[in-house]
Amino acid sequence: MQDITNEITYPTEITFKAILRDSSSTLDSIKSILLEKKINGAIYTKPSSHKKFTSYTITAIFPSKECLNLVCNEITTLEGYMTMF
Repeated sequence: MQDITNEITYPTEITFKAILRDSSSTLDSIKSILLEKKINGAIYTKPSSHKKFTSYTITAIFPSKECLNLVCNEITTLEGYMTMF
């Protein structure tokens, strides 16, 4: 399988989603992760129909593949993390 991220020219705008169990601190945690990397991104939230999970759509300009990977890896360590795409 080919790694398409090698074909991307950085800096570039990337949008991805992360699904986490509902928690009052998750949005602030995601904002902190972006700020630590000096990334100014937009975060949109959408609760699931039963309000047990929240979808976070993150759009930001990432300066490098390494920075994108760091942000994604840190999000996966948050409490309640389910999946990312």
